[in-house]
Amino acid sequence: MKFLNRSFLFLTMVLTVSFANAQEPNHLTILPQKAYPGQPVELSYNPIGTPLQNSRTVSAIVYQYIRYDWKASKLNFKRTDNNFEATFTPDSQATLAALKFMAGEATDNNNDNGYFIMLYNKDNKSINLPGTFAAWGLLRYPTFGYGVPNYFKKYSISDTALTFNLQQELRYHPQESGVPLALTMAKWINLKKQPGSQERIEKIVSFLKKNGTEEALWRAWKIEASVLMNKHNADSLNSAILAKFPKGNMKKLLDYTSMLAERDQKRKNQLATAFIKDYPQQNTDQTFDKENYIKYPTIYLAIVLTSSDPLPAMESYLDELPYATLIDLYYKLIQIAHSRKDVPDERLYPYSLKIIKRLEFLKNTVPNEFWYMTPYEWEEKFSHDFAMIPLINHVNIARNTNHPDEALRYAEQAEKILNFTKANLNDDYTALLNASKEYAKLHEALEKSVFQNQSTEAMLTLLKADYQRNNKSMSGFEEYFNRLKDSDRLNREKEQIASTEVSKKMPDFSMESTTGKRVSLSSLKGKTVVLDFWATWCVPCKAAFPGMKIAVDHYKNDPTVAFYFVDTEEFKEGYQDQVAKFIIENNYPFNILFDNKLPGGKQNDEVFKKICETFTLSGIPLKLIIDANGTLRFISTGYNGSPTGLADEIINMVELAKKIK
Repeated sequence: MKFLNRSFLFLTMVLTVSFANAQEPNHLTILPQKAYPGQPVELSYNPIGTPLQNSRTVSAIVYQYIRYDWKASKLNFKRTDNNFEATFTPDSQATLAALKFMAGEATDNNNDNGYFIMLYNKDNKSINLPGTFAAWGLLRYPTFGYGVPNYFKKYSISDTALTFNLQQELRYHPQESGVPLALTMAKWINLKKQPGSQERIEKIVSFLKKNGTEEALWRAWKIEASVLMNKHNADSLNSAILAKFPKGNMKKLLDYTSMLAERDQKRKNQLATAFIKDYPQQNTDQTFDKENYIKYPTIYLAIVLTSSDPLPAMESYLDELPYATLIDLYYKLIQIAHSRKDVPDERLYPYSLKIIKRLEFLKNTVPNEFWYMTPYEWEEKFSHDFAMIPLINHVNIARNTNHPDEALRYAEQAEKILNFTKANLNDDYTALLNASKEYAKLHEALEKSVFQNQSTEAMLTLLKADYQRNNKSMSGFEEYFNRLKDSDRLNREKEQIASTEVSKKMPDFSMESTTGKRVSLSSLKGKTVVLDFWATWCVPCKAAFPGMKIAVDHYKNDPTVAFYFVDTEEFKEGYQDQVAKFIIENNYPFNILFDNKLPGGKQNDEVFKKICETFTLSGIPLKLIIDANGTLRFISTGYNGSPTGLADEIINMVELAKKIK
């Protein structure tokens, strides 16, 4: 007992010194100075000299170590004079609390030293509480992954210090910590690879097997399977656990892996549906799930996506779907179908709205997987996810299905988040404002969109009409339009484009146009040529066409520049007619060339394949800018979503290529 007392006194001295150093100046005062689990303490926070010193309101995220795991909660503070005060009642089984103060997006963790509340053993002050050593070590060694994510930016203790803390925890609280920390300790010993590591890990496994509880046995199995990599022992333990606990966690893991491995869609649906029934999400062992990568979003996705009709299947589970699943399902079932026009917007609309409403309901509930986030961090993540996938698409769906007021309301909400950085949203928003004759808001939206270089051809038409309405004349429009642009960004983009110039000889080609005329590169000598490789099945290729139309129109009176849109990698019969129909329906003034199909080939990709092999390229959309001498000068891949941005990129490339003699 004397040694135990000395150890506790040493730990207390270490922590006291650490707290004293971490909290100079004294921003956080705790009364009483010794805090106990389950009993309230008064906290007084002085923000002077911290990032929060000018804040009117302050709150804190409190991370408590409870039963060898971290839990987070929010604590609001009230202002009194220059301080902020709150009453905090630690959990009855907590051993340590760490605080991060915040006001909006600003946070204070004591200059990366942390704010801590040590919780003492009320019944025996000479013995620290179970979990104290572990909490103190794991929190301050963030790279090991068992602390609080993002609590520290750079701070970390040494390997030796973490080892000491884990060993002390197991030494003085073997009954309480032996099972919960066994897997953590085994992973740490294995990571360090010191002499005798395997023997020490095997002793941990032996201890767990003797314990005999389900929790102990699955941790022993996990160590054998993923740390010692002993398949024979792991399989043997697995069988023993299933026999002893036939409806326990190991059976749950077996059912989960069986569901993942199933390839028959109908059977997969049955297995996933049964899994949710047998292992409800609200009753799950989160520690086991985390260690064994059991993800309920994956299960719900399997149920919905393997259903004969996924949309109503999704609706039937709507109130229990995790946040991540809702976002994922919106992308897979709504966004893709909408962008490809696979499903009419009239059918998509009610399901799109229901997901929107459900996400709005979940906005103030931080999902388990993001437990460590501050409210501001969660709100920022939620807002970005919500705007980028559901809101942008629902605005367009609602607009297309004659719900203009709803579309406008959600468009305004999305613009507050995205700040006019998405051209497709800007297009919907300005069209809705124009239809409702909200000309003041329209004027502001158009100018902000041009500044961000996120405009469409329709928006440029609206901008001209807005200018005419406000000035009663089009005189000076070009000067006005150029002033709206962010000149600094445009100059940076020009410099960046110039830095990507290449000088590679293009292979000659000969392809047939929609009129039956063959066009070769050699026949275009003396012209600056833009080749746009695309396909009817390629969504981003077609999404980029409005921007390419702006570029084509820019050079419509310049005989030294030629644009050709090369249809390639088509594998369906009659693709030529499909291409012609698409171009006519969308009124694109494009010269179309059809890539050649080699004898016995399954698709028309002869020229595209030669280009890819010559320049080590792959994938469409792909745009090549070739100078008047037949030399490749610039390459543009993908599409960033802005028609005016793409047009500017192509125009800048063409102008640079034209200057080369």
